[in-house]
Amino acid sequence: MNDLPAASDGLWDRIRVQLQQLQAVETSQAASTAMAEKLARRALAYRERIQSKLPSGPTLPVILFSNQRIRFGLPLDSVLEIQALESFSPVPRGPEFIYGVIHFRGAILSLINLPRLFGTVEVGIADVHFYIVAQAAGCRVAIAAGDVEDLKVIPVQEIKTAPEWNGRIPQHWVRGVYGENCLILQLDAILGDAVMTGWNQKGNPPPAS
Repeated sequence: MNDLPAASDGLWDRIRVQLQQLQAVETSQAASTAMAEKLARRALAYRERIQSKLPSGPTLPVILFSNQRIRFGLPLDSVLEIQALESFSPVPRGPEFIYGVIHFRGAILSLINLPRLFGTVEVGIADVHFYIVAQAAGCRVAIAAGDVEDLKVIPVQEIKTAPEWNGRIPQHWVRGVYGENCLILQLDAILGDAVMTGWNQKGNPPPAS
């Protein structure tokens, strides 16, 4: 059986605590007992999953999240924090795959609209409730999420080859597909791509002209 790499232990615990805190906020806002029970079951499932033995063979710890009908998996080693999205600042004449920018711990981060970046369905900002602070390729960004679904350790052998995108997006942006429809992202490839580096330099958007 595998053990999660020691370097990821603290990060895993911190992300788990943040998810539980976000769930606590949801619980306080929920009016129904059914919703509170659902969140309690989910929190218990997180604790049991992290305490349980990991699958045999190579694994990839990821955070699963979604924007409407599109599901994504982001490798845990790229994730710094998860926060509730309370506000952001639109950027005039910014690229269509950027909702705007947010202030995060003294820095200004681009808020990425993944469905628009991937050329799929449009996601209204009203459907975005969280953002994931992530870092790769020397850049730090905020990724908009409608729902943060789960922390999961995925057996690498269960990640299927990514489909052909017919030129819509670079093939190397996606490591593969988990389950039926979850895209496992290659964040370093995405943030290192010219389409992103022209906009996002070390996590800071260029000044408006």
